[in-house]
Amino acid sequence: MPQGVLFVTVGGLHQPIVAAIRHVRPDHVVFFCTDRDPATGRPGSVTQVTGQGLVVKAAPADAAATLPNIPTQAGLAPEQHSAVIVPADEIDAATDRMHAALRDWRRRDPGARLVADYTGGTKTMSAALVLAGLEVSGVELQVVTGARADLVRVRSGTEAACGVEIERLRFARAFDAALAPCKRYAYDESALVLDSFGAPRNPALRACWQRVRDLSRAFAAWDRFDLEAGRDGKRQAGLFAAWQLLAHHLPDSPAGRFFAAHRGRLLNQLRARNLSILAHGFKPIDRHCWSDIRDWADRDFLPVLPAELEVRKIRLEVPQLPTDGGALAVAPQL
Repeated sequence: MPQGVLFVTVGGLHQPIVAAIRHVRPDHVVFFCTDRDPATGRPGSVTQVTGQGLVVKAAPADAAATLPNIPTQAGLAPEQHSAVIVPADEIDAATDRMHAALRDWRRRDPGARLVADYTGGTKTMSAALVLAGLEVSGVELQVVTGARADLVRVRSGTEAACGVEIERLRFARAFDAALAPCKRYAYDESALVLDSFGAPRNPALRACWQRVRDLSRAFAAWDRFDLEAGRDGKRQAGLFAAWQLLAHHLPDSPAGRFFAAHRGRLLNQLRARNLSILAHGFKPIDRHCWSDIRDWADRDFLPVLPAELEVRKIRLEVPQLPTDGGALAVAPQL
């Protein structure tokens, strides 16, 4: 049963392309071809697709063409194929045009099977199709291979189309994009990006994806003070109640003296926090409110913390939340 769209690069040999078409049996084939060479004036590979009559050589060494164009050999009707001209040796331009063709077909039919076969054409054309295929969701890569007598081509008659495993490549590219927001401490954004491309099928990749997504969510929760009450069976006091408890038991400590001197101011700051969108409310923090909290914290609150640690003889070296994705998980070899 025919299915999907096949994208192929066209070069000097027709056999691999015909083999690819017969293997996939697509509804439509998009041929990426070259036009007439501007330096030599020699015809490009597009003649093998759109040329009329006998336009394809049975073997490269043949003196004359003895076969019809590739669509005719593959039994394609005129409405079942189209040609896109790409440069033979300009990878930027070739990739852009191939990506546009793949993207347009994906938008036209989001559920269609798209297969990109990069066997034919110049090395630049093959590389461009691989790059374009990696950028469009769900595109399968394929290559036609067979028995080899040398590194030039496979033996005629032994051609077979093979799917290419690219999940690791796709994951590596998406993974880098997902970790980029961590540099801005935007852990929620990292988790959303990871969710958007879903869990990989490969068990090792899936374990890495799961770990990084969960840690991104955890760091995001920590960053917005979304701490879970009753965690690990411990009781957790409210912020102001915790300060009252500390001042009651340790009134002469740096923290206890701070609470006695700044009780009212601390309560006001906590109220502002709790009513804001940064905690439990909906009120934005304006410039005046933020400056007031920042100045008070820098001047009165933050100096208390190292003083309290020094009295308790506690040495605490707490790093900043990570900005390097490598700190979230040790990714498998990609």
